Amino acid sequence: MPSLLTNGCSITLGAELGETTKQGKNDGDQEWQHCDFQYRHDHRWPTILAKKLELSPVNLSRGGGSNWRTWRTTQDFLLETDKIVNCAVIQMTEASRFQIPIGFDFIDKWRPTEPTPDFHNWADGGIWSAESDVGYFTQEEYCNWNWGEYQVMVENIHGTPAYSFQNDNDKNVTGHYHNMKDEFSALTFMNQTVHSLFDYLRHVIYLHDMFESNEIPHLIVDMMMNWETCQSLKSELEMIDAFGTEVLSNTPPRGCNWRTKWAHFDTFGDPEKDKTNKIFIRTMQKSEMSRKFNNLFKTVSTAKWFDGHPYAMYFRDAPYNNQPNGLYIGNMPDGHPDEACHQAYADRIYNELKGRKIL
Repeated sequence: MPSLLTNGCSITLGAELGETTKQGKNDGDQEWQHCDFQYRHDHRWPTILAKKLELSPVNLSRGGGSNWRTWRTTQDFLLETDKIVNCAVIQMTEASRFQIPIGFDFIDKWRPTEPTPDFHNWADGGIWSAESDVGYFTQEEYCNWNWGEYQVMVENIHGTPAYSFQNDNDKNVTGHYHNMKDEFSALTFMNQTVHSLFDYLRHVIYLHDMFESNEIPHLIVDMMMNWETCQSLKSELEMIDAFGTEVLSNTPPRGCNWRTKWAHFDTFGDPEKDKTNKIFIRTMQKSEMSRKFNNLFKTVSTAKWFDGHPYAMYFRDAPYNNQPNGLYIGNMPDGHPDEACHQAYADRIYNELKGRKIL
């Protein structure tokens, strides 16, 4: 049967749909998160959309997965599958997420915990792992990370969802990654926002090229506000290109959130840090980052196969463009889209596929 291929992170997986907290029969028994996988499958937007298109759903998503993972697993699937892929819809996630290969040194430093003593059970990823549409999980040769889990593991900052796909809920940072702090700190240190956004646009274009070469109609959607951030970064790079180190001041230009894009605004005024910022700005100028970013941005912004609609605002009850968020629909307890959001996603994507004449 012709199929609809989808990939992405927990939003496409349908995280929290059908999830309930359960506990053993005795007092003090450990709680765990149970999922009704059939309910999740039936109520997430890929399945709803597939039904509207009269296609069979094939969902490759994983909770916490990065855009690197989405690119990698989509490419592998297209090379391996014998399914007829009639259409693909890919959900881009937060650009700062990254993946780490599971190699000998990783396994050697990984340590068991009481909740998850077995490595392969841990690597499966629990209920937010990649799930086929017949209900079983698939283990990968990479582990997947986001900024929040790095903070809990290394900096001991609380707040990561208790049942995250990698976190073993050990707030004292004595869990699986206790021996890996230096390695993970180095990886996160190198994972700068400005470069992550470059890679985000490159991933979008590369995914398009993959589908184009396989003659698969497709739509790539942004569900984590990366497109908004790309627009801000585009403006900042243009200002840096035009004014150089003159943009460094204690009062950045109106509308710019420098700290999250490229420089350390909270260090301005520190002579040593100012020196670093000036070198960084000069490096961006000499490497022509603004020109390169504009080329990528223009390619994506003018494409009928990309939808930069702020889908994330459907489940985030927060102001949008300094105005009340009229797009908000609802969210689950830990912040993921609820059933009404998934229905709205399916309806909008269906209309975009038809309105853009992709299908």
